[in-house]
Amino acid sequence: IFGNHYFASKLVINDCLLKDEKAYVEWRDGVGIDRDTGTAADRRYYNFEQLAAGTRFEFRMTVDNLEPEHEEVLKLIIKVLESGDLRVGGKTSVGLGAVRLTEVEAYKIEPSTLKKYVMDGLADEMRWQYV
Repeated sequence: IFGNHYFASKLVINDCLLKDEKAYVEWRDGVGIDRDTGTAADRRYYNFEQLAAGTRFEFRMTVDNLEPEHEEVLKLIIKVLESGDLRVGGKTSVGLGAVRLTEVEAYKIEPSTLKKYVMDGLADEMRWQYV
């Protein structure tokens, strides 16, 4: 499902686009820690940007030619994304980067619906019940 050196991944995740016109960027300060003493390191101050909590993105994942035995793996991936237990980016160990998938729409294009999909796009009859 994820590919390797010889085969492309069957799973592709597109760049996530902002759902709202504006994203609020927050600046935070940090202090480097001296690993030997466990105290603030001398002259190791920094700042970083983060997006405000609640910033919403459009998420699109496409899976091609999924083997039946990998369908359960895909269901697990969706469940983890819905749970909010996944963290991405930097500083995840201090609570940043939590993501949660909401408003899930999943579709499965079968050979019987391929022509309709190509001609008209996605339809309710193509919805995939992954639960």
